[in-house]
Amino acid sequence: MDKFILLIILLVSFNSFSQALETINNHNNLIECVEASTNTDDLNLDYCADKYQIYDQNDCVEHVNMYVSDSKKVNQYCREFAIGYDMELFMKDRPTEFFDLFMREQGSITRSFGCHLNYDNNGDAELNTTLLIYENESEEPTKIEQIAVKAIVHIDENLGYSEINYGSTIYPIAEQRFFTNELEFDESNEKIGGFVNNEIESQYKGGTDRGPYGSGWVINEKENSLIIIAGQYDILIKDTCKWSKIISEDLKE
Repeated sequence: MDKFILLIILLVSFNSFSQALETINNHNNLIECVEASTNTDDLNLDYCADKYQIYDQNDCVEHVNMYVSDSKKVNQYCREFAIGYDMELFMKDRPTEFFDLFMREQGSITRSFGCHLNYDNNGDAELNTTLLIYENESEEPTKIEQIAVKAIVHIDENLGYSEINYGSTIYPIAEQRFFTNELEFDESNEKIGGFVNNEIESQYKGGTDRGPYGSGWVINEKENSLIIIAGQYDILIKDTCKWSKIISEDLKE
């Protein structure tokens, strides 16, 4: 009897596996692959993009044009695919060692303060950031450079917790990222700062999971500026920053 039950289990498992393989392989283009991905956990948009060599929106348009004649529908489809693909990458890149603000079941509304880049006529990013470099435990910067940086800080004031993403990319994959577990406000409420302080009683720990060790950040609402303190660097971003309720499309540009 035990052998019979085991045989039934193996047959059911084999059939499920065969059906999954059939679903994975039963497509001939991106559109069919995306449709199949909605019916199984074994497929995702990342797989579909890689399978059909879709590396940007132009690749998507060129590919879908072979199967759809209406250019407006093609462009709309590829825009929606890009949004879904970016969101999938974003969710796959969520932190595992630190508290995830976007996966919590309760808490206050997360506010976001982001700094985007502007581009000149040649498509080059305009320099929006002053980088102060401190070497050999110097109290004064030993080097000062002008660079281009994107950044976004997600804040839950009730939890006193924040996540900061910064670097050349922040969405869907952040180049550098850290988390703070203490918030401070000045008397005028023009400045708000987040700091890593694991010596206080805090529900969640702060720390860094990517890039130089991040110890804190300061937002100056009056100046629309953001200072990031990470490793031997003070990163001052001015003029291109603002409050936003969600991850803004212009932060990706």
